[in-house]
Amino acid sequence: HQCHEPAQCVNTIGSYECVCPLLEPEPRMVDDATDAYWEKIISQERSPWELSLKAESSCSSSPSTHGCCPAFGHSLEGSRCRSSFRCPTDSCSSEHLNDCASNARCARKENPSIRPNYECKCPHGLMGNGHACRAGIDAKPRPMVKFDGVTPTDETIKHNFYCGCTKPVVDACAGFPPCKGANEECQVTASNSAVCACKPGYVYAEGYGCVDESPPVLKLRNDPLNDQTTRLKQGDVYKEHAVDIVDVNAEDYMRSLKIAYSQPLPPGCLAEIGEFHVNYTVATPWTSPPYVRVTRKVIIEDIDECKLDVSKYDMSCPVLVPRCDFAAGATCVNTKGSYTCHCPKYTTGDGFKTIPSDQKGMPKGYKGGSGCKDTSKPVIELFGPNPKILKACKCGGLTGIMGKNKPEASGDGEGLISAQRKTYEDDIKDLIASTAGAELCASHIKTNPSAKDCMKATDHTYQGAVDLTSRVKVGDPVQKSNHAWKVPYNVMDDAGNEAKTVWRDVVIEEVDLYDLEHKIRMEIARENENEIKRAIKKAVEEERKKNEQLVKPAARGRGRGDCPKCPKCDCSNSKSFDISKCSDVCAKHVSADNFTCPSGADPIPVTFFFRFEEWLEGVLPPSVAYSLTILTMLTAGMFFLKLILTFFFSSWRGEETMYYSGSRYDGGQYPPQNSIYHSPEPISNGISSTPGSAPPGQSYPRGADAGGGLFSPPESRLPRDRVGMSSPFLSPPGRTEQATTPGSTTQYDDSIYQTTNSVITPSRSSGHQPGGTPYNLRSQSRY
Repeated sequence: HQCHEPAQCVNTIGSYECVCPLLEPEPRMVDDATDAYWEKIISQERSPWELSLKAESSCSSSPSTHGCCPAFGHSLEGSRCRSSFRCPTDSCSSEHLNDCASNARCARKENPSIRPNYECKCPHGLMGNGHACRAGIDAKPRPMVKFDGVTPTDETIKHNFYCGCTKPVVDACAGFPPCKGANEECQVTASNSAVCACKPGYVYAEGYGCVDESPPVLKLRNDPLNDQTTRLKQGDVYKEHAVDIVDVNAEDYMRSLKIAYSQPLPPGCLAEIGEFHVNYTVATPWTSPPYVRVTRKVIIEDIDECKLDVSKYDMSCPVLVPRCDFAAGATCVNTKGSYTCHCPKYTTGDGFKTIPSDQKGMPKGYKGGSGCKDTSKPVIELFGPNPKILKACKCGGLTGIMGKNKPEASGDGEGLISAQRKTYEDDIKDLIASTAGAELCASHIKTNPSAKDCMKATDHTYQGAVDLTSRVKVGDPVQKSNHAWKVPYNVMDDAGNEAKTVWRDVVIEEVDLYDLEHKIRMEIARENENEIKRAIKKAVEEERKKNEQLVKPAARGRGRGDCPKCPKCDCSNSKSFDISKCSDVCAKHVSADNFTCPSGADPIPVTFFFRFEEWLEGVLPPSVAYSLTILTMLTAGMFFLKLILTFFFSSWRGEETMYYSGSRYDGGQYPPQNSIYHSPEPISNGISSTPGSAPPGQSYPRGADAGGGLFSPPESRLPRDRVGMSSPFLSPPGRTEQATTPGSTTQYDDSIYQTTNSVITPSRSSGHQPGGTPYNLRSQSRY
């Protein structure tokens, strides 16, 4: 048969069945089971231990295979079904089927399918899990119960009550009520009873209970240098890092920690420099002193408020953001612990914007936040003639060519003059209104100026000079006398500063027809002369600036470098010259002067030349100093050249030195050749006997015919029909001419204009174009 233990095999006719045994066996039945037998088996009330296993057996939870497996047990299916039939095995039926300790009792579990399906129970008075102890695996049994003698301790439960069955030991403090005193715990006495006593490391102090026998150690947090100092900067926020308490009872001490500051901390950021202290204290009243303390030193260092990130500090610490009036040009200057504001040039004020009055610690120099106000007044500079002379025709009747016997004005003429004079002021107003004031600076040189050519208004601000010329207002004329008025010029800048009023005088000159042409010609001459002076002055200033750039102050020597560019020619005031002609004149001027860039150190004569020129410029006008320097150099050069030539000819040609009188060689007799003559006395024949003077009765040509001098004589500048008219204005200042005749002396009082290198010279033509000027511009070499 195929039945497995503990199933029993029951014989049937031609086959067999497998039946699970009862826990309480009955008398053995007959081998050949009848139908009544199987009905009894099926009707019996059996426990799970008397039925086949539910999950592991065929015909699960059935007492037998009868009616479950095929009737013929030797068939393939019948044999397979019966061999898979399993009945529960009672592990407590034999000591070999369980691992209970010898003094433990084996007890089946209610469900045989549970593994293990039995449990080991210790007898009363013993404690353990009942299983036999395994050598080398299970700990030595030490079961303990709490002070009540019944409840197992946590340690016992943790070890699964230990193996085997052993009498437990009572733990007197296990489950003992908590001790009420600080730092106390339950301790077991020698008699195995529980009492409350001080924890290890504590001693009992009367009045304080259990206290630590060694005080704690306080260690500052955030102390990288271990110097008990925290360094911050203005604008930082102080964060309390407290201390670490080094002690086994640190938690208890932390609860009693007290923190005290030497001064109240401001809310938010730290704006003022300085230092404060923080004390950390833990009470230990049983010691002396009765506390443990450590101190943190906090230093607040200065920052440069003028360089901080405004976007960052404007939110975190706005009190540090400089409140300077930057829009008005104020500058921020850092100070120790603060800052101050300085106003730029041409402004006044404290340089600050308004600061709230509740702010603590105002910056140095703050005076209410007046900012920087522009207090620089514009300056007006007038150009053109001042006084401006306006001519009016004087009523005086008819005038002849010779101008003699001029009749006096009649009564009607006086009336006309009086009526005309009443209109002068209105006429001046009309001239100003119709030309926007440009007429007041018009001249014969510059006949069509614009209004802005008459003046220049400059406002000096911290950002530089601002041109306010377009804002200048020309006021109404104010009469000073019968024929004189003054015209005011005013301007105001953006800050409301008014310039000092500048006045241009206007003079009405009444002339008759006889004097009109003469006065106009003189006026033209004066304007040309002034133009020449201005051009010379400008050229001298540019030359001086150029020399200052090239000459070093230490030795007045020339260093190697690139040649500076020539200044641009200014031909804006000339009607007969354009810029291209002016540039050609400049080029010729540079070429004639053989102007080259200096390189290396100057020789001693050149150095002497520049120092001599510099000394003269300090005592004489620039043009005179320059001319005198050139003349001195030429004189010295001629002197040395004469010495060289004298030495050369006297050495190689054997010249004879002779003295003669003025009458020795009269009558056509001449001295021998290769002789040098020295006159013992000057020849007195009515003319100068200087070298190169003309013979008696003869004069050298002057003016245009001679090709020398800056100004030509009057007769070469006017038509022949006007030579008889007196024209002293055509000669340069300081120079007078007299007719040259045999036996007379021509005297010249030459001025600087004869030697100054100027591109502006008078015309040498015999006439001039109508409406033009008798002066032209031409190029002249320096010597």
